[in-house]
Amino acid sequence: MPKAKRHVPKEDGEAIQPQGQTARQRRRAQQTRSKRQGQMVLVLILGGVFLLVAALVSQGSQPVDTSTLIDPAPRAHPDAADNVIGSPDAKVVLTEYSDFNCSACQSFWLQIETIVIDQYVSTGKIRFEYRSANDFLGPTSADAAEAAYCAGKQDRFWDMHDMIFTNFVLHNTSGYTSGVLTGMAEKLGLDMNAYDDCVDSGEMRDRLDADGEAFRAVNQNLIDAGESYGTPTLAINGERVDIVSSWDELFAALDAAVAAAGQ
Repeated sequence: MPKAKRHVPKEDGEAIQPQGQTARQRRRAQQTRSKRQGQMVLVLILGGVFLLVAALVSQGSQPVDTSTLIDPAPRAHPDAADNVIGSPDAKVVLTEYSDFNCSACQSFWLQIETIVIDQYVSTGKIRFEYRSANDFLGPTSADAAEAAYCAGKQDRFWDMHDMIFTNFVLHNTSGYTSGVLTGMAEKLGLDMNAYDDCVDSGEMRDRLDADGEAFRAVNQNLIDAGESYGTPTLAINGERVDIVSSWDELFAALDAAVAAAGQ
């Protein structure tokens, strides 16, 4: 009668499992499979993210349907010269440091800028200068300012300035992508070859950097005091104007500067 075979454990204490694998070997195999599955999932996720980013970049570079853009209402831009309007003989210069992504700047453009133009610029009392705050509120702030400056090379700075603020709602939806800004340029009837060359060359970037430095310089006292500052920042002949409670303070400061200049 054959003897019954005894199950003899391996020296390392692991019992022999079916199919000739020890429990440790089975655990290691399972861990290897899980690791490979995790790697495959990671590859799929990264691939999906890459495709999504590529799609968004591609979408952002596509010109927007110009029929969806709102034409700005006509505005007077007397003696316009690039980003400055007003008589070259005016001794008082009001500079606005602004950001196209700034809702307060859009409100200033909508409610106050027309008063400044009608009562001070058109009458020869002051010149009004628009300067960007570069990328103060993000990279698309600089992109929008760059678009306006490139339009300025075709003597259309103020038209692009008004176009961007008129369509400010895009700030909260698609944003100022290259496609949106290109669509605005097309809507204005700019020479698109010249516009594209200006944007693609990056020739306005030094100008934007200089804007950013000037913006910080006029706010340096606030920066040194650890206080907040923002856009729009207004300066009369290089000196910051503090607006505490109402825009009447700006008009009073302008009146005082004009009187002091004898204009």
